[in-house]
Amino acid sequence: MKKLIWLLGAYGAMVLLPGLPVAFELDVPIQELLQRTDRLTVMDLAVGEVGIVTLPSYCHEGEKVFAHGMLVLSEGTNSLVGAATRFKRLPNSLFEVTIADTSTDRPLEYWLANTGLSASITPCEGVSGLPSKVEISTINGAKTLRELLPLPEYVED
Repeated sequence: MKKLIWLLGAYGAMVLLPGLPVAFELDVPIQELLQRTDRLTVMDLAVGEVGIVTLPSYCHEGEKVFAHGMLVLSEGTNSLVGAATRFKRLPNSLFEVTIADTSTDRPLEYWLANTGLSASITPCEGVSGLPSKVEISTINGAKTLRELLPLPEYVED
């Protein structure tokens, strides 16, 4: 009991003592940051419009692939990650993704596999702070991962 009281007192002192470092807080809404930087997201694209995303991130719900709806559109080519990723808005709030090689040290197949891996290992419900998501209809014209990146058949032993 004394140990519990001591622990509660120590915790209270840590919380109440001024001058102790605290974690940096993200206390400005995303919409305000977008306005301050005059940036647009994939959600701002009209049907038929195309935008380039510098750092796309993907997740899945069941077998469907989604991207974060607040992905910021790039103002130029996609040089940070080595492949240009274009999002085109389709009717019914679907998006077509095209990943193009931008002559990097990695082949296009690497970027396609990386996209599939990212979506496969990240469930959307596990993505913290996902205010909106957009459903991906196709990636480089393919409707399935196997179609996008033909893999040998997996055989269980």
